[in-house]
Amino acid sequence: MLAPRLLRRTIAAVLLPLLLVLTAYSMTLAVRHGLYAAWGGGDLHAYWYHAHYVREGRDPYHRRGRPEDLRLPLRYLDGVTIERGPLFQPGLSRTLGSTATALLIATPTAWLSWSTARLVWLIFNLVCTAATPWLLLRIVRSLGPERWLAGLLVAFGFYALYPTRIAIEMGQTTPMVLLSMIGALAVPNTAVAGLLLGVSLGKYSLSLPVIPLLLLSRRFGVVAIGILVQAAAFMFVASLDGGSLLGTLRAHIDAARGHAAQSGMHLAARFDAGDPGGPIAVGFLVLSVLGPLAFWAHGRRLWTRPPTATEQLHLLNVLGLLALLVVYHRGYDAALFLIFIATAIQGLMGDRDVRLPPADRLGLGILLLALAPLAIQPSLATRVVARTGAAPALAAWMQSTDNLFCAVALVALAASLWMLYRLPSPQASGQRALRRGDGKRQSVCSEA
Repeated sequence: MLAPRLLRRTIAAVLLPLLLVLTAYSMTLAVRHGLYAAWGGGDLHAYWYHAHYVREGRDPYHRRGRPEDLRLPLRYLDGVTIERGPLFQPGLSRTLGSTATALLIATPTAWLSWSTARLVWLIFNLVCTAATPWLLLRIVRSLGPERWLAGLLVAFGFYALYPTRIAIEMGQTTPMVLLSMIGALAVPNTAVAGLLLGVSLGKYSLSLPVIPLLLLSRRFGVVAIGILVQAAAFMFVASLDGGSLLGTLRAHIDAARGHAAQSGMHLAARFDAGDPGGPIAVGFLVLSVLGPLAFWAHGRRLWTRPPTATEQLHLLNVLGLLALLVVYHRGYDAALFLIFIATAIQGLMGDRDVRLPPADRLGLGILLLALAPLAIQPSLATRVVARTGAAPALAAWMQSTDNLFCAVALVALAASLWMLYRLPSPQASGQRALRRGDGKRQSVCSEA
C-alpha cells in the first residue's frame, strides 16, 4: 500500500490538474451561457423585473400575476431607455421565489438595462463562488498534514461541480446564500454574522440548517439579528405604496406553496402528485436521520458545550443534505455538496480530528470518485451508461439531473452519517494531544 505522504503527492499530481481543467471548462460555460444564451440569467430576471416596482416605491408582491403597469419611459444608468412595454423578457421567469432580502439585494439592478444587469449579477455570483470554499476553510481548523493540498481539492472540486455552474449561469441567488450562510458560522463578529444570516435566510430552504448550529454554539445574538434583518426587509417592502403586511405575507406563502408543487431534486418529486408514497418516504428519511443524529448528540453531551469546529462542519453537512432531500430544491442548490466534499477530503487526508483507518479512507475515496462524475459531468456519465446498452432503464432514468442529484444526495447523506459516528470525542482528541506533547517532551529530555 502507498505510504500516506506518497499517496497525497499522487493525488496532487493527478487530481489537481484534472480539477483545474474541469473548473476552467465549467466556468467558461457559465460565463458564455450566462451572457449569451437566451435563458442566461433566467432566475435573476424575476428579481430584476420586480425590482422596478421597488424602484418606483411600490410593493411587487401585491402585483404577482397582474398585468405589467410600470411607468414608462424607463431610463437606465447605462444609457438605455425603454419607451414601450412590456419590460419583461419573453420566456424568462417572473416568479419571485425568495423572501424580501434577496429582492432588496437585487434591487440596484433595476437601474440597469437587462443585458448590463445580468453581466453585473454574473460577476457578483462569480465572486461569491470564488470566496465560498475559502470561507468554509475558516471553519475547518485542520485538514490533515498538508492543508494547502486539501484546501485546493475542496475549492476546485466545488468550482467544477455542475450545480455550481448552473447556479452562476442562471443568475441564481444560491451562490450569495451559500456564501452568507457559511459566513454566519465562520465570522466571529456577532453583528456581521447576524447580517449574513439575515441575507442567507432570503432562501430559507437552503440556509435553515445553520440556525440549529448557531443555537448549539450559544450564538443567540446572531440568530436574533438574522431574524430582525428578515423582518425589517419584509416590513419595508410591505409598507411600500400603502401595502399591507398580511397581503405581503400571503404572497410569500403562495410562492412557497407553488414551489412545493414543482419538480426538483427533492425526494417527494420522485413520486407522482397525490401519491402517498412521497410523504411516507420523506417522513421515513427524516426519522432515519434525526434519530441517529439526536442519539449522537446525546452521547456527546452537546447540550452542555458548544460543538467543536469539526463537529460543526459535519453537522452542517448532514443537515444540509437532509434539507436538499426534504424541501423543494432544484439541481443548482446541490452546490451545497461543497460541505460534503470538505468533510470527505478531511477524512481522506488523515486529519487528526477524524482519524479514519486506512481501509475506511480507501472506501471513502472510492465512493467520492464514484460520485464525482455524476456531480461534475452528469451528461457525460449518462452517455457512458447509455452506450453500454446494459441498462437502458437506468440510462433513461439518468437523463434527469434531478434524479441523479437526488441519488447522489442520498448516498452522500448515508456516508455523512457514517463519518459523523467515526468522529472521535473531543475528550479522546485532547488525550491524544496530551500524549503527543508528553512524547515530544520525553524525546527532548532524552536528547539532553
